[in-house]
Amino acid sequence: EMKREGIPGAAFVFVRHGRIVYERGYGLANVSTRRAVDPERTIWRIGSISKTFTATAVMQLVDRGLVHREADVNLYLSKVKVPETYPLPVTVTDLLTHTAGFDEIRPGTQASSRDSVLPLAQFLAPRLVRVRPPGQTISYSTYGMTLAGDLVEEVSGKPIEEYLAENIWRPLGMSRSSINVPASSSGDV
Repeated sequence: EMKREGIPGAAFVFVRHGRIVYERGYGLANVSTRRAVDPERTIWRIGSISKTFTATAVMQLVDRGLVHREADVNLYLSKVKVPETYPLPVTVTDLLTHTAGFDEIRPGTQASSRDSVLPLAQFLAPRLVRVRPPGQTISYSTYGMTLAGDLVEEVSGKPIEEYLAENIWRPLGMSRSSINVPASSSGDV
């Protein structure tokens, strides 16, 4: 199936009752060097799984009474604001349920290098375009969840990756989870 789909490598880990029962790597982690997948060392890009962690972080702030789900997100933001295109504001719940009504991602939004990654608010400022009223239509929203990440940064006072590491990954024992590959793991890519 991997060959048919053009997938160079994958890992499988079966966990039962909190214990690893079976783990195995398949194919290549690095096609050019022909390095095999090692389920304990191969680094996989976090991609859109970051949305799950971001939503968890927002809900932690809700649980702590620092954020209210039905509040206008602009109450928590100072570096970037949601435009007042429609009478109803975008709420925290709208961000988490992909009902904020933002335009969706366009080509050319990935940074060419780690050094060229923009701060979340600066990245979002020209991209927060409201194309429909909030709370009405579910539409997968990269910008909405990115704005939720900016909200986490503003409310917690920490960069999103630092917040996730301190409040989610470390407490869960996820010692190799990150948004950016740390220098200590750069040989594992």
